[in-house]
Formats: sequence, structure tokens, C-alpha cells
Amino acid sequence: MSQAAHNKPTEQLAIIGGGISGLTAAYYALKNGQDPASITVYEGAGRLGGKIQTGYLGGDPSRPVNMGAEFIDSDHTRLIGICNELGVKLKASNDQGNEIFQRPDGTRMDGDAFHAAYGPLHARIMADKAEVLKNPDGPLAQRINALSMNDYLTELRQSTPAEANPGILKRVANLVTGTQNLVKPEITTMAMQAFASEVGQPPQNVSALQFLHEASAEAGSFLDSDCAYRVEGGTEKVIDALKQHLTEKGVKFETNAPVKRVEKDGNGSLITFDREGAAPVKADKVVLALPAYALGKIEGLETLGMNPQARDYIGGMQYTNSIKFTVKLKDGVTPPDGNFFANHGMQVWSGNPGELTFLVNADKLEKMTAPQLVQASLENYARTNNMDPNALFDRSRGNIVFNNPGKASGCYRTQSAGDTRKDEHLAEALAGMHQHGVAVTGTFLPLKNENGIGVGFMECGIASSERAIDQLVAPKKERSAAVQQILDRGASNDNEGHVAALEQRRAAEPAAATTATR
Repeated sequence: MSQAAHNKPTEQLAIIGGGISGLTAAYYALKNGQDPASITVYEGAGRLGGKIQTGYLGGDPSRPVNMGAEFIDSDHTRLIGICNELGVKLKASNDQGNEIFQRPDGTRMDGDAFHAAYGPLHARIMADKAEVLKNPDGPLAQRINALSMNDYLTELRQSTPAEANPGILKRVANLVTGTQNLVKPEITTMAMQAFASEVGQPPQNVSALQFLHEASAEAGSFLDSDCAYRVEGGTEKVIDALKQHLTEKGVKFETNAPVKRVEKDGNGSLITFDREGAAPVKADKVVLALPAYALGKIEGLETLGMNPQARDYIGGMQYTNSIKFTVKLKDGVTPPDGNFFANHGMQVWSGNPGELTFLVNADKLEKMTAPQLVQASLENYARTNNMDPNALFDRSRGNIVFNNPGKASGCYRTQSAGDTRKDEHLAEALAGMHQHGVAVTGTFLPLKNENGIGVGFMECGIASSERAIDQLVAPKKERSAAVQQILDRGASNDNEGHVAALEQRRAAEPAAATTATR
């Protein structure tokens, strides 16, 4: 690759943050011709990987528990391509079964029945989504963004017939009785419960625009994710492979290097660390690959184009307030098939044989401890399935692993209603920082129109890293040939069989619904 097509390869590139976004920023910098000896990744913690970490249920290496990211969609071509290149094995995630929803009264509703009742709402939501994607800053997008998810779905339901084309007898009966026969309130309640378990925030605090971007375009699927794959052996294998690859190429890493300040210094930036005796470092170009709550604490960014409005916006970003844990089932116990959404916002799925993983809205942590919330979740699941929790779960020491402790967990951005202008402030700030040789990446970035990638997925962090490097290292190129080759190749080589298996499963089970469990 000719280096004439790039900026000076001797320019020092500092990547602040050693999670999936920071490591893939270094990966793409190499693909774009950056001298590996000029790349340094600074990580504040003692290990790389950020939120991506793998533990083991009961200490058993054969039973990995993903502490952070877990699922990979079939259209996450960047991550799948990186896994192919670096020899990371993927396995088809075919254990999720059909969705099962819970009514407000505690009774169950099969996924097919839910989607049949949800269908008329789905059609209107998709019409709004198409218009918003066509004109992301238009009047409809701004009006929807000014609504909460709760208000938006309630508004739709109150004007949506339960049947698109009711028969003549039903139309006459409705006319005589004055019945409108609208979509039932329980349908929107269940939809909001399902989404609440994802974002960990009550629906009245979530922007309708965020829901719109994540709502599935496919009938029979609630959120826009098929959760097609997991990483064999745990997601941290991706981090290990990236670190090995980058180290072999000559990229340098510094852990236990928390950054306190990044400020303009001549034609570059000066990086100051929050540790005793650490000398400041000068870099020609900087990639800030940090979660929003960490980025909002970095001092000096106003000297690099970060305006005060964007600073406030970043500082106010919310994160999932869900608590995620994996529990072992008692020997010989087989749980009911299917994903499950409980009445306080809960998802349950089977990660490995003999265990269940729960993702629970943690707003009740204000009134109970984490162990109490776990107990309530297990009892709720067992009760809904007419089972005894004591006969179902093995709660011996080591048989429950907390993947995500809730609260300040950097998962993905949750917009508040009415923040359209804040998106503009953030865009202006990022553009201003690019002019100073600083780019921002991370899974929290709202990548609109990016093939429907949900904010919070690993793929979103990787996509934003690719974009950041293209802007900094190869500003004259839309995308490097090597990166494009990976994207074109997509799921191939060792993972090709998994794709074929997934397609065969879908063909055999056309009614199976998938969820956006992350």
C-alpha cells in the first residue's frame, strides 16, 4: 500500500481507551497504513477489553459467562470479518427459541399471538421509521423525538384498529355498539416491558426516536436484532485476538494509564495522566475511545473543539440500568423453551446447557438489594412457568455469576425525549474536534442510518472506529481496500458453516421470532 495516500506515517497516534472500540481503531489504523510503531493504546484499567470480559459459571472453563457483550447479529459484517481474519471461532446462537411475553396480569402470551396483535401497530411504526430514515432531521423525526416511547406507543394505539380489514359483520357490530375495536392496551404494555429490560429505563424516560431506530422491520420480530452468533469460549476471545495481532505488528499498550486531560498543544495534543509520576505525552492525532461517562470527565476538550453544549450532552447521557446474571439449573432440569419478558421488564435465555441468563430492569434496586432482585426474578420466572424456584435453580456458591451489576454500566445510549438539538451539538463538536486531529469513537455513538446497527452493539463501536480512523489517518479515502475486502467477504471461512446453519434453521422455522438481547 502506497503511503502517499495517507497522512505522514511517522505522526504519533494516541488511542485513549483499550476496549473494543480502541483496539479496532488501532486495527483500522494499521489497515490504513499507519506505522505500528507510532500507535499507542492507553487504558486506564489494568486490563484491556473494557466491558467485554468473560467469567466462568462455577469456575468451570467450559461454561463461559460473558460479563458484557454477548450476541453478534448476522449482519455485523465488520466484527464477523475481523473474527475470520484473526481466527476467532463463532458459533450459531440457536438456543433462544420463540419469544414468550407476559401480560400485566402475569399470564403468558406466545410470541406468535403477540405479534399477530402487535401487527397493526408494527405497520404504522414501520411507516414512521421509513419517513424518519428518509429525513432524519425532518418534522416527523423531531416530533417523534419530542415524545417518550410511552407517549408514542400510547398515541398510536389509541388510533390503530386491532384489525386492518374486519369483516362486514364485525364492522356493523362495531358501528351499532360504538366500539372502535382498537389494539388492546396490554399489547403496548408488553412491548414497553420488553424494551425496558433492554435499556434499563422506564419507557416514559426513553425517546420514541430511539425505539423507532431499534424496532425491527421484520414482521414477527420485535427489535431489530437476530442475535445469530456467540463467540466460542466467550467474547473476550475477540479482545485477546486483537491484542495479539496488534502486539505482533508492533502496536504499544499502556495499561493502568487513566487520562485526566487532553488539550491542544501546537499542531497536536498534550495528554496528561491521572497517576503520580506519569509524564505528559504529546500526540499528533488522538482517538478518544471511551464510554460517555468517562469521556465527559476528560478535561481540556474545549481547546480541541468540544463546545459546552456537547459537553453537557455527553455528561447527561444515560446507560442501561439493567442487571444481568447467569444461574445454574439443577441437574436434570430443562427450562421451558423461549425468551421471556416478565412484568417488570425481564428477559431470560439459555446461554449454555443447564443454565439461564437473566436481564432485568434494575429500577427496583432503589427499594431492594441485588440478591433480593435476583430472588424476585427467579421466583417470577418459576411462577409464570408453574414451577418451584427451589426445584429449578441451583443457588449454591459459584452457581450465580453477575455479568452486569447494573447502575453505571456503560452499555448504550438512551436518548431522553426532546433532545434533537443535542444531537446537533454533538455532531458539531465531533466535527470541530476532527479539525484538531481528534476523533471520538465508542459503542455509545448514535450512528444513524448505519445499516440499522443498534447503539451498544460491538459492531457499532467497530463501525465508529472505522469511521474515526478514515477521518484521521486516511482523510482522502472513504475506506481502505483491506477493510472493504473484509466487509465484502463478510461471514466466510470457518464461520461460513454457521451462516449456512442459521439460514437452514430460519427456513425450517419461519415463524420463530428473535429478540434484541444484548
